[in-house]
Amino acid sequence: MKEVNNLFVSVKGRVIINVEALNMTESVGNYVKHRRVPMISPTTYATYFVPAISGESIAHGFQKVLAEEAKKNNKKVCKLCEKGIFLKSTNENVFKGAFGKDPPKEDSELEKIVIGNCLVEDVGGFLYAYRGRNVKRTSNFSTGYMIPVKEALESVVIEPQLHSRYALGTPFVEKGTQGQMIYYVEISSAPYVFSFDLDTKYIGKLTF
Repeated sequence: MKEVNNLFVSVKGRVIINVEALNMTESVGNYVKHRRVPMISPTTYATYFVPAISGESIAHGFQKVLAEEAKKNNKKVCKLCEKGIFLKSTNENVFKGAFGKDPPKEDSELEKIVIGNCLVEDVGGFLYAYRGRNVKRTSNFSTGYMIPVKEALESVVIEPQLHSRYALGTPFVEKGTQGQMIYYVEISSAPYVFSFDLDTKYIGKLTF
């Protein structure tokens, strides 16, 4: 397994995103809500509830892109991660579904199979916790919430937009049944700040 240089990459940045619905949290009836977090202004100490994108959502997006790029460059990705299903070798059935074989008895051999056959789990970590076993590989990248910049706390808004699904006039709608559904999706526009760190020290290397 080829080793990479021990680089630590840290990215901090700001990005303006208009008309986004990147992180929805729940639906109440036909109303879908955007994620909100409380933030305190460093100048007035007033609290604002503002739109946000969770670190988990960002991590999912990064690993989806990582899987796609790995496939393009003929790097190995397990059967689940290549579909964007990041169950990460959770148990015996997941391991079989991902790698097409039974998990080995030795922890070091299990880790070797995982990181040798899935770049996503090598970089993003995994946890095999099944029948008393605990084989864990900590993620080599870290991120957090993407939140509005402090200068924009008083300006960002969340606004619901009306949408509809329409199937009237098609053979798929039976007579007398509902052929149109109206629903609302909250959207936001904001200048966001984000951070992303990647430590390459253990990528491609066994830890057990």
